[in-house]
Amino acid sequence: MKKVEGKHRSEYQFTDVDQKILAATRDDVTLFSQHYFDIEPMPWQHYFYHAPQKQKIVVAGIRSGKTFGAALGFTHYATFNPYTRIANASISLDQAKIVYTSALELANKSNFSRFVDHVAKHPFPFIRMVNGSEMWFRSVGYEAELWRGQEFDWINVDEAAYIPTVATITTLQGRLLGKNPATNRYRDGIFTITTSPKGRGWLQEMWRNGDPAYPESDVEKYLSLRVRTLDNPHLNPAQLELTLANYTDRQRMQELEGMFLDPEDSVFSWESIQAMSDIERPEVENLIRQIDAIEEGKFKQFNTNDYQRFELEPVPGRNYLISWDIGTKATRHLGRNATVMFIVDLTDKPWKIVGFRRETQSSYPEIIRMINETDGRWKMKGKTQTWTLIDSTGSGNVVKEILEDSYGLSVEGMVYSIASKPEVITAGQYALDHRMIVGPPMRTVMDEFGAYIMDDKRIAQDCVMALCQACYHARIRTGDNQRAQGTILPTRTSERRHPLFDTTEQPESRRRDRSVRRS
Repeated sequence: MKKVEGKHRSEYQFTDVDQKILAATRDDVTLFSQHYFDIEPMPWQHYFYHAPQKQKIVVAGIRSGKTFGAALGFTHYATFNPYTRIANASISLDQAKIVYTSALELANKSNFSRFVDHVAKHPFPFIRMVNGSEMWFRSVGYEAELWRGQEFDWINVDEAAYIPTVATITTLQGRLLGKNPATNRYRDGIFTITTSPKGRGWLQEMWRNGDPAYPESDVEKYLSLRVRTLDNPHLNPAQLELTLANYTDRQRMQELEGMFLDPEDSVFSWESIQAMSDIERPEVENLIRQIDAIEEGKFKQFNTNDYQRFELEPVPGRNYLISWDIGTKATRHLGRNATVMFIVDLTDKPWKIVGFRRETQSSYPEIIRMINETDGRWKMKGKTQTWTLIDSTGSGNVVKEILEDSYGLSVEGMVYSIASKPEVITAGQYALDHRMIVGPPMRTVMDEFGAYIMDDKRIAQDCVMALCQACYHARIRTGDNQRAQGTILPTRTSERRHPLFDTTEQPESRRRDRSVRRS
């Protein structure tokens, strides 16, 4: 088998036989594969490729054929769509090379190699067809920064479940919007995901768009398929039987059947995270707004830019808690150390999130100004009962002192240590599990809670900490100090009690001065 590599080949002149075969296989990827590659695709691969929806997701068990399915689809599309660009975005370059290798094996088939112009491995794997179409195979990088400035007709995201936030996905989708300069037509705008599952999070939410089991789905626009490992007839039966025997029930459900499950080390269940979203509140939808449009009175759905904000209007006679997690510059590769604020109405149960703000590029003077202005706005000159709570660990204590000494604010501080931080997380876990707090659907917040684990040094956690400390403080303020049950944190045992969960009422002075000592 002759490999196509090195210098560009001269454009191949299609024969009459080529034209007849191509005409017969144009609308049938199975016939195309049978003739040129001597391979019989699985029915789901055929269906997935030919489905008319522009956004398609397949969540599959291991060895289910998703990699070959993507490679086959690329070669068929590139053959019949001159001057188009196809891209496979993978979580790493090594993963990108796996899909590239499958596509290259097809490209080197004796019946097909004459249609291939050029193959390259550097700076990234790349295949060009004689008709001018291209196939790219690249890693995603940090929030798809390597993809900015590029345009494609079809992007497939391989193993997307391992991408932590939906921001990367939206960036990639933005690469499908332009015109093809060779044809002066809008690009096809096909976006597909082929992945094994890993936990829940944004992928499951996107999946539901094309799942007819969910009432909010739109199956005319979106397609979602689940493929089991057992659906692949080409696997070794003896080895498959051995694998099944060694897998736990959980492993079988996720790895072989493609089911969405909570990670074993997750702190917050996805069901409780979803239950926090109160989608029946139309005033929230109407008032969610971008911070750059506030002065003009323009209201827009908040997005995943460097700032996110919504606020309802304070109501006289209500009780509010404003909880701040302070950060100045978000760590670039993690999205960490943002400044996050939640405003929670404690008047009734469940507690209601009535304000949210997340900023990633704020200086300390800007943070102090924001806290002062927010405190004044929600106190309404004494018409509400409002408490302002901040993470006063380290430099946060300086912020607290400035707010108190220079602005006259009464600010409650929480100082974190290794011993007491789990208690704050547990308070948030308890609140979510027992449906004690609700708010509007907030994509960033849900993603952070879904990905949160106790070993949180390398993950974004600012939204988690701001809301959990609000829940911790809210249970004290409202007298809801009963012991949390059914949590999964290792620090929680039936023998150990913490003042947070003590039903004995404490004097107001003690509650006000009490700081949670943390590092």
